[in-house]
Parts: sequence; C-alpha cells; structure tokens
Amino acid sequence: EKAAYAPVFQPIVDVATGARTGYEALTRFSDGTAPDLVFADARVAGLEHELELATLAAAIAAATVLPAGAWLSLNVSPDLAASNAKLIVMHAVQERGIATRIDVPPSEILERITRFFDARLNALAAAGVARERLILDPGMGFFLGTNPQTSLAVLGRLPDLADAFGLPLLVSVSRKSFLKGLAGPGAAADISAAVEMFAARQ
Repeated sequence: EKAAYAPVFQPIVDVATGARTGYEALTRFSDGTAPDLVFADARVAGLEHELELATLAAAIAAATVLPAGAWLSLNVSPDLAASNAKLIVMHAVQERGIATRIDVPPSEILERITRFFDARLNALAAAGVARERLILDPGMGFFLGTNPQTSLAVLGRLPDLADAFGLPLLVSVSRKSFLKGLAGPGAAADISAAVEMFAARQ
C-alpha cells in the first residue's frame, strides 16, 4: 500500500564551489495535494503537531540515503519549536552521514558519548531549546561500533550518563545485532528481554 506522504531531499549548494553541502527535507503527499493545504487542514482538525512530528520522523529515517558528511535541514514550525514536545538527541559513533561499521574499543566509548552530547546540548541551548525537553539516547549496536562489548560497556555506565547530564535516557536494545553476537541467533530473544530489564533498572 502506498504511503500517504514521503520525504524528498532538496540539495543545498555552495555557490562558491558548486558542491552539494546539505539537503533540505520536504514532504510530498501521494495524492498531489500541496503541503501547505494539507497542514492547514490538519491545523483545523487540531492535528497539526502530530502531522508535523510524523513527517519529521519520516525525513530523519529516510536521511540514511544521503551522502556521508552532508547535513540535513528540517523545517519546524514556530509553534512546535516553542511547544513542550520532547526531543530525542541520539548518539552515533559515526556522528554524521550514513551509518558505517566502525570499531570502537569499549574503553573509549563513554568519552566519545560524553563529548557528542556536550556538543549537541550546547548547540541546542544556543538555539533556544529548553533543556528539560531533551531525552538522550546513547545508541546501541552498530551506533556504538562493531564490538558487542562496547554496547555492554555503555549499558553498565547508564547511571553515570544520567548523572553527568541530569536528563532522562532512552535505551533501545530490542533485536539489536550485538545481542546475536553475544548469545547466538537462537537465544537472541531471551537475552534481549534480559538486557531490556537490566537497562530499565539502571
């Protein structure tokens, strides 16, 4: 079944060099209706924020096809930016561009995560985003590197991350590939449940 909407990415070009440096995420609706009309209808129905969040999520999910190193511009309405909607700040060792396989030693991962969140939180504060709106996701699996032990190291340091930033954490381990590497494919479901319970208790 065809989706009702889909993101498209408009290139942003450096006029001095002609190089594509980033992309602006736009939404197109499958029935051809202009986006401003769809959002106007959603506003009348009281669903403008829900539609906006859904289209933003779709754009972020589809952005993995963009070239490595390219930045992504997301259009956010003033009402949503000024709202109390929670925002998730997700860490990845790749930091930008398409996720690639990187080997990060367990002993180095906490410093990398801390440095990443420090930079992102400072940028969000400078943009006027209230700190209490933020939820931190340290990432799991390949977002932390190819070594399964690196993900385990982060799970064991969740209380340290929470204390360091004073913000809630979001941890998603369900069906992550690093669990298969630890327990084998046949036991992945069982260890996934166990790890989820461990994370919830931290």
